Amino acid sequence: MPKSVVEPSALGSKPYLCNVYQVLQGLCKRLLDPSRRHKHAMKVSLSLTMAVAFTLPPRFANFHGTNPFLLGTVAIYLFPLKTVGGQLASTGVGLFGVMCGLGYANLALLLGRLIQSTNANTIGVGRRSFLWSAFVFLAIGCGYVRSKYPRAYLATIFTMVVNMFTLIRGINDFNACFHNFFFVMVFGACVSLVVSFLFWPEDHSSMLRDNVLTGLREAQNVMQSLQHIMKFSFGQEADITAFKESHVKISAALEEANYELSLTRVDSVVFVPLNASIARMLSLARAFNSAMRRRHRLYTRIHFRFEDLADKELGISAVTSREGAEPNPMNSKLAFELAFASASELFRDMTLRIEELYHGKEMVSMIEHEKFASKIDEVREKLAAEAELRTISGPHELEGAAFMDQVNAVLLDMLEAVKDTARIIGCIEKRRISLVLPRKLYTEESIEEDDSTRHAVSEGNHGLVLLLESTSALDRFRIYLADKLLAFRSSRHIKYGTKFAVVMGLISLPAYISDWHAWFESLRVQWALISAMVVMETTRGMTFRTAGMKLAGAIMGGLAAFLVIEMGQGVIYVSIAFTSLVGLGVGLLVQHPKFSRAGTVLALAYNIILGVATIFQDQETISAFARRILTLPVGAAIAISVHLTLFPFRSRSALAKTLSHSLDWLHHLVFAIEASGEFPMLKERFDDMAKKARGRVNFAKVILPATRYEISLAGHWPYERFERIQEKVVDAMVLIVGENPAEPAMSKASGGGGEKLRLKLLASLCNDLLVISHTLSARLFMPRNESLSTYVLDEYQTHLSAKIADGDPSCPGRRNFADLGRLTDLVYEMNLLREEVDELIAETQCPKKGLLPHLSFVIKKSRPSTPVRDEESAGQRVVRCATLSGP
Repeated sequence: MPKSVVEPSALGSKPYLCNVYQVLQGLCKRLLDPSRRHKHAMKVSLSLTMAVAFTLPPRFANFHGTNPFLLGTVAIYLFPLKTVGGQLASTGVGLFGVMCGLGYANLALLLGRLIQSTNANTIGVGRRSFLWSAFVFLAIGCGYVRSKYPRAYLATIFTMVVNMFTLIRGINDFNACFHNFFFVMVFGACVSLVVSFLFWPEDHSSMLRDNVLTGLREAQNVMQSLQHIMKFSFGQEADITAFKESHVKISAALEEANYELSLTRVDSVVFVPLNASIARMLSLARAFNSAMRRRHRLYTRIHFRFEDLADKELGISAVTSREGAEPNPMNSKLAFELAFASASELFRDMTLRIEELYHGKEMVSMIEHEKFASKIDEVREKLAAEAELRTISGPHELEGAAFMDQVNAVLLDMLEAVKDTARIIGCIEKRRISLVLPRKLYTEESIEEDDSTRHAVSEGNHGLVLLLESTSALDRFRIYLADKLLAFRSSRHIKYGTKFAVVMGLISLPAYISDWHAWFESLRVQWALISAMVVMETTRGMTFRTAGMKLAGAIMGGLAAFLVIEMGQGVIYVSIAFTSLVGLGVGLLVQHPKFSRAGTVLALAYNIILGVATIFQDQETISAFARRILTLPVGAAIAISVHLTLFPFRSRSALAKTLSHSLDWLHHLVFAIEASGEFPMLKERFDDMAKKARGRVNFAKVILPATRYEISLAGHWPYERFERIQEKVVDAMVLIVGENPAEPAMSKASGGGGEKLRLKLLASLCNDLLVISHTLSARLFMPRNESLSTYVLDEYQTHLSAKIADGDPSCPGRRNFADLGRLTDLVYEMNLLREEVDELIAETQCPKKGLLPHLSFVIKKSRPSTPVRDEESAGQRVVRCATLSGP
């Protein structure tokens, strides 16, 4: 063959070989250093395979006793998806539940032997009734603990699992139980714990470090966005979505650090003030965006630069210099630019310092927060100097000045927050690696949404002092008892515990009738108890979702077990080998945020069906699969029926009620601020009111995702609309409360003239909060016209500008108008909230598919907000009434 023919083919093969080499190199790199998701999947596969390997062989099955499948059940509930400290904490909680369950079960069996201890063939009604009552009583306690303390979930699950087998088999078995449960469940916990320790162990401190570094980078990005907005695109909002997510992750990591064991150079407690500083920056960024929304809402066509603060066309001049003065409008701009540049350098130094602390390197980063503080003082001096040069000659100029003062005040506070963050990080000392123990054994007080009437008579209340002086000891005891009974009756945790006990009692009742426990045990009806226990979520929507996930997971698990048994042809070790492949799929599924519960149920069903068909040779795979599938809908149907009929907790109505209560507490706070001049004692209640408003908002954030899965005949559910309403409530709360709940921002009046009109504006805002709260809870239409707060604000601005123009000494023209700017932002945020609530009422009372009720399980996009013009507002109610009454 000629040489000219050979060379092109050789040259053409080189790129192919290079591509093959790169593919193989990437594959080897992924195998040697897989991603975190793939590591978790392989750890789950190892855990499931080891659990099956220690269950199926006859030697292990005989050692575990009558409940060999509990080893896999415990290992599945404790899949090694957490850090080493988190795995230890979960294992401890689970084993604590096992010990509590064994102690309670043996106590119940001991008391049952006092009723009847002989003649196992004829069990009396007394022993049956006592054991069933003991099981129901335990279910009440487990349900209450499960609802109130979410971290005790595994403890309640394992306690119920132990007792549902022990107290049913103990009907005709007078012996104590220990060996059949303790060792097998401890071995199952140790399987996942060993995998977590030996294969790609993760420490919580590394996760906290990554979250803190991400939070600092996102804070730096927000500061750069603010700088860009002030310099090039004045009037736009800053994107704080990633910043909010990073703050949520840091808060969650710090909360988990309270319960986990970690080996680290940096104690997590040093990041608590850092997290508070980041939360402060987030609130200030929200306040900045509120100001930008107002500017954009008023003047949608204005997109001017920072140095072009005057718009001649609209007659707005935020800074008008006095006659004979020599203004220098670039001073504050340059000072801000220097401060923002220093803030970026400071964030880089803080990030480097965190990495040095965690890696134990020599400290080379210099955090010069004192030098940065001098730049902030320079900005403040420049702004004060410019304020000395300006004059206010009209309401529009006053509004512009208030807007700029509010923006400048927010930016200065942001720079102060950056300085505090740098000081906090600079004070962290270098230390050796040490063991950090958990600081808490149980969760903090849970976020509850109970009626405020429960706290009508509380400690420190002035009314309680009068009550103590005017009533006898017996009357006080009656009032105390009535308050406790009211709290008991309105507690959602007690209601859930009652529902949980009813479900467990109904399903287990046939086992305690005559000699029905024989077929109850033969059909494995305990699986129905387990299904109902898992399906019984605290809300209706999550119950429906979990029931669907459990059904899908059980079917997939049964099919996987059937395929493995058929391919293994009864050889145990072949089934164990195929389990590793099933475990990889389970590992990928349990990490999915939506289908994690389906993956867990898949593993549970696979473990039970494979074990029953392999260990008990007299039972076929189809038989075990059929029993599992038949018992599942029975348990799920009873759980859903009880959940819907007995003390139904409607998450959607609870969400609207919670948001309404948050507005009520904001109303109380604004009213207390307004009346604090006449009643100074109200200042002591500021902190309590702000905390209660924030607690209601936090509860709304928790319950909002549960509304997505709830099935209702009430019509279309506007999920996105409620999400926006919640955000607006948070924005209003930020403007009212500010950084310190004990001293709300709205209580810091700057002095000067117009105090009566300011109090009148606060009273009008109180009325707005009350009207919106009532509208949200009652779902009634409110007037589409603007609230009185807008007119009172105009009157307030006109009055102030007139006094400034007249040279009134009580209202100097060179003072700071940040308080007026904050009030103005709040008025316009309240208007935006009114529009969202009004659109919500129109959307829910006039569904897109007509007036007939329909299922709202499928989430639809909410209609965008369509503000109504003045000429449309008069006939709007007539149009709505005509629509509601039909054609």
